[in-house]
Amino acid sequence: MITHITIRTLVTLVLLSGLIMSSFQDFILFVYDFVTIISSLRDLLGVRFLTR
Repeated sequence: MITHITIRTLVTLVLLSGLIMSSFQDFILFVYDFVTIISSLRDLLGVRFLTR
């Protein structure tokens, strides 16, 4: 009984940690894409303002 509960909690913890890690990785990738998009937009705006 106790071993069953511990194994269940271990599996749940592993699944939760995997979910958190995957979402964290997606968040990091999203932030990286966001920063690159903002920097490219800023470069485009800077070039446009410089050409004016």
